[in-house]
Amino acid sequence: EGFEYDLVLRPEGHFPTRFVTVSSPEAIVELVTAGLGISILARWAVEQRLLKKELVAARLGDNGLPLEWHLVTRNSQTSGSPVAECASVLLDWASRERV
Repeated sequence: EGFEYDLVLRPEGHFPTRFVTVSSPEAIVELVTAGLGISILARWAVEQRLLKKELVAARLGDNGLPLEWHLVTRNSQTSGSPVAECASVLLDWASRERV
């Protein structure tokens, strides 16, 4: 069970008859595409399947689910290093407004 279960299903009194935890978003997408269940995932994880019309998505709530992400690196990471550059790109990407 993840936070999605506690945030969405439990408060509404919905309890799946079978619940399987799968750690890999790619594996989850494959299982859902094969018709073996449903999942709550970030839109980015299923975007390609949505574009190909292999899956459909529904936003949960008016603004989606609240989720706070953190980017972490070692304290000793130097400015200009590959890790710092990657972190900069990720921070820029995360700050863009999504539709």
